[in-house]
Amino acid sequence: MKINLCLLCMLPVIMGAGLRADASEDQPASPASNWSISVRPYVWLAGIDGSLAVPGLPEIPLQASFGDVLSNFDVGGMLAIEGRRGRWGVLADLMHVRLSESANLPPGAPGVPAVPGIRARARTTTTTLLLTAVYQATRTPRAGVDLLAGIRYWSLDASGNVDVPGIPPTRLTGAHSLSWADPQLGVRGTVAVSPRVDLVASALISADSDLLPDLYAGVVIAAGEDASVHIGYRSLTVDRRKRVMTPDRTDGLFDVDARLHGLLVGYDIRF
Repeated sequence: MKINLCLLCMLPVIMGAGLRADASEDQPASPASNWSISVRPYVWLAGIDGSLAVPGLPEIPLQASFGDVLSNFDVGGMLAIEGRRGRWGVLADLMHVRLSESANLPPGAPGVPAVPGIRARARTTTTTLLLTAVYQATRTPRAGVDLLAGIRYWSLDASGNVDVPGIPPTRLTGAHSLSWADPQLGVRGTVAVSPRVDLVASALISADSDLLPDLYAGVVIAAGEDASVHIGYRSLTVDRRKRVMTPDRTDGLFDVDARLHGLLVGYDIRF
């Protein structure tokens, strides 16, 4: 199932790894014995390209433009929090989003009867939590590099139905839930280009055989002594396939393979 969706939501999909700039010259270093905390809500304008297969249903092509965001978006929320003490820190990034979509299926596609007018509807609920340790590998008055290691937890619920016209009409339904965790390794760098503007880039990969990337690059603009605005671009890839047993005791495939990517705008408050 090909997906091309846009999200507009106050969330953090897993992006905390690219949302920190510590290298500004006008920010004095905190004593090593003190914790500094950053709280980051943000808006992500993300498209999704990929596929999703749910047991009991044929692949459902989904496509929506940015103008369809509000009709597809049901509920969502994101929050990223980072704490630092000396060279060490911890990052937590939580996302929860539910989307609905409908599309016409092409007659004769795999698993689709060769009749016109087949309508499909799908709903997905995704929750992710990224937890990483952060180590400041190097720092100068104008730049810094952090190393990250941790785990990303995924929970995905998908359901849908396919209406096939006929006498009588037929409705196919399917639903399944899957959760898993991926180890994560990454690096993040900041460079101060002026006393109030930093450039930030980060890269996280899944430390398993797929090496799925989570990439971010952007600019951080100081908005006061303890606040900043983040503007950048992020790309996140997810790929998970599992053979599952359906309610009627038949073998089925649950498969998600997608890349989320788009512009983000965030606001960072430091304590």
